[in-house]
Amino acid sequence: MTTKIERERLLLGQDEKANAIIECLCSRGWIRGSILKNVATKEYRPHVAVVRVEYDSEYQQYWVSGQYDSEGNNVLAGSIACIKGSLDPANIQEAVDDFLVKAEHSIGQSFAVRFQAGPKDDAGEAGITVGLVPPEAPGDAP
Repeated sequence: MTTKIERERLLLGQDEKANAIIECLCSRGWIRGSILKNVATKEYRPHVAVVRVEYDSEYQQYWVSGQYDSEGNNVLAGSIACIKGSLDPANIQEAVDDFLVKAEHSIGQSFAVRFQAGPKDDAGEAGITVGLVPPEAPGDAP
């Protein structure tokens, strides 16, 4: 069980490994939380994704989990990384990258992101649609 002191160190940004994990996220475009230092955010319109780093002192490992709500569901509920406290920085980066691949795929497949992208054309590319305008009838031209 994580002690109160360990938890406070994590939240205040005083945990070296948790900081390394957050820095890996920041190097991939995420933004460190300004109040809670074990949190990083990234905007995926129309919502914001949140990633948290928690420490499990019983097993001496860090849990990385995320939150991105679409249609009332957290699409990142299945995207979790378990990072051993003994890993070196290169292996931490690899573990964070693996987590981000799964997380960003889940976010990209969410209804919120697909809806924001608009309908796909014949080539399967998402287009930006501001509004649907009915076609003009032949006699309607000005």
